[in-house]
Amino acid sequence: MNYEVKQIDKFRFIEEGEGEPLILLHGLFGALSNFKDLIEYFKNSYKVVVPILPLFDLDVFHTTVGGLQKHVYKFIETRNYSNIHLLGNSLGGHVALVHVLKHPERIKSLTLTGSSGLFENGMGDSYPKRGDYEYIKRKTEQEDTERYQTIYANTEGSVAAPTAGLHFTDAVFDTLDQKQIHREYVTLHVGAGTFKPVKSDTMSGHPMHAEFIDVTTGTIACILQYLDKHITVVGTTSLRTVESLYWLGVKTTRQPHLPLEELVVHQWDPYELNGTAIPARTALENLLQYLQSRQLDRIITKTSLLIAPGYTFQIPRALVTNFHQPQSTLLLLVAAFVGADWRRLYDHALKNNFRFLSYGDGCLLFRP
Repeated sequence: MNYEVKQIDKFRFIEEGEGEPLILLHGLFGALSNFKDLIEYFKNSYKVVVPILPLFDLDVFHTTVGGLQKHVYKFIETRNYSNIHLLGNSLGGHVALVHVLKHPERIKSLTLTGSSGLFENGMGDSYPKRGDYEYIKRKTEQEDTERYQTIYANTEGSVAAPTAGLHFTDAVFDTLDQKQIHREYVTLHVGAGTFKPVKSDTMSGHPMHAEFIDVTTGTIACILQYLDKHITVVGTTSLRTVESLYWLGVKTTRQPHLPLEELVVHQWDPYELNGTAIPARTALENLLQYLQSRQLDRIITKTSLLIAPGYTFQIPRALVTNFHQPQSTLLLLVAAFVGADWRRLYDHALKNNFRFLSYGDGCLLFRP
């Protein structure tokens, strides 16, 4: 059954039935798909309300339990609901619990359902249990607060761990050191939009989320040093970050006096700027000069870089990554990186029962 999605101001929601309000808060994946049966069952006794949480519309600093709770609070105030029966599923459960603790005056009952969420590092401090596919259905354990974290993480801000990095242990780092393989660190604060499925028929209909990146001038200089050698990036987050550096360099090459607040990477920049005419070395050198001339030791900015088949890579030669779900921008990135072989790669993974997603198996991919 299809329900009318109403919109008042910035709030989108479904409202069915009459009686005391039963507000259903959905999780990170799925909204109506989780609640259709509940709406049908309870709308004869309650006013069933499903606010659509703005998971993919808020910036990375507000896509948190606290930010979503404030959205719910303002929605309830706008609609002037009272005697509320509040039900939260998965991430929605976190939001519901925080809301009741802060604003109990309008709440009559609270119900929490489902797990505490799959990708909620910055949202709920609970993570998936490692194992086979069944980990999605199991309750998390205390050890996951450490296991769902890279050993080199040191900055809060992401809603999910860069899971390719979970394969790197102290022992692996020791081996890399023995082989004199240098490593550098970059930061990209993963936003919930990473998990937004691609539902449009063409990429032009998919709005790419913006995420914050943070890279030091020392790291940029190191990339320049190794540019003619072999640079491997760990994770799609690192790949998008270093490729974003190239496009920032293209902009500073063409506009040396561009205001810092305008130095961002937009979704379609690679396909509209014709930047590949500028060598990567030139772009990075000009970006470094731009930052140093302003006495900056790092670049902190936003990137909405969309990497899809047809994209021309400038910096990395190899990529360590996990296996990604269909209809995702992450899979598009892999297809762009390895070319047509991505189907053969994923067919092999499926036939041999490789594990997918966050706690899944990793692979080392090379550009053709």
